[in-house]
Amino acid sequence: HLPKGAILADHNELKHINTYGQLPEYYVDKPFVCRDCEKSEIWTAEQQKWWYEVAKGHIDSFAVRCRECRQKRKQK
Repeated sequence: HLPKGAILADHNELKHINTYGQLPEYYVDKPFVCRDCEKSEIWTAEQQKWWYEVAKGHIDSFAVRCRECRQKRKQK
């Protein structure tokens, strides 16, 4: 039984990940605090699925900056 709002992970899209740990079965929204502005944010299940499965981000990476602060850093 999946938690409310969970999105199933596609293990075929996670084959790029080299880890001794388990791959996620699903993604759920995760709260975090932006390391730059300290604003509370949610890293949504949809954003996680895109990061890990489309952008091929490392499974141990996670959101640390809000969208606004990420955009400010890109402009520098």
